[in-house]
Amino acid sequence: MITELEDRIRQRAHTIWESEGRPGDRAAVHWSMASAAIAAETPAKAPRAAKAAAAAAPKVEKTEKAPRAKAAAKPKASRA
Repeated sequence: MITELEDRIRQRAHTIWESEGRPGDRAAVHWSMASAAIAAETPAKAPRAAKAAAAAAPKVEKTEKAPRAKAAAKPKASRA
């Protein structure tokens, strides 16, 4: 089964092949060029993958924060 990405790369490689005069020995080079071009155009998928991983990760319950200890009052300087 061809994925959408593979189909886009195939179409781009075909366009590159035609633009170079349809040489018979550069299929791998055309595929590599097309793949790099598509990757450069496609937004990074890391944020989407991170969100998916976070959604699949077990939920950790938040604990209440411990109350802050109040600082001891500084003694006031006496006026002598």
